[in-house]
Amino acid sequence: AKVEQRTIPLRGQPTPYFRVLATTKAPIPTEIEVLIDGNKFVPLTIRVTQTPKLNVATKLQWQSGWSFGQKFDPSLFVIPK
Repeated sequence: AKVEQRTIPLRGQPTPYFRVLATTKAPIPTEIEVLIDGNKFVPLTIRVTQTPKLNVATKLQWQSGWSFGQKFDPSLFVIPK
């Protein structure tokens, strides 16, 4: 695993970002990449790539977005029973 840091201006303010990259070779070769907001320490993007024995890569990506002060409805995050 390795961690990289970069500062990028966001809305006129320098904002640190961290990139965590982890790889495994066995039993299934996997690469996990996480981009983290260094001010709020929340994940912004998560990418996972796995290549099983058949050499067909499975790729998954999750990405968030900023609402910059907008309100959200908490019922959107309730897990259905």
